[in-house]
Amino acid sequence: MRFPAPRILAFKEGSSQARYFVSRLLPAHKDPPYEQEARFPQLRTLTTEQRTKLKSNFIHFDDPSFCEWMRSLKILPPEPS
Repeated sequence: MRFPAPRILAFKEGSSQARYFVSRLLPAHKDPPYEQEARFPQLRTLTTEQRTKLKSNFIHFDDPSFCEWMRSLKILPPEPS
């Protein structure tokens, strides 16, 4: 019932649309594990194998993550909420 209604996108895993969407995401998987867990607490519940499998789904980026970019500017990244 919200106006304007947000767009909802649905893709099949591995499709070209899904790959495009993933390529537009911030590459936070490049950050150290302690920062990832601080921002995404659900990661703490994964086993080592589950985490490795999850990480293997991500596309390699040459672009820095948000935290890497902030540090390159000599600015501390924001604290996780």
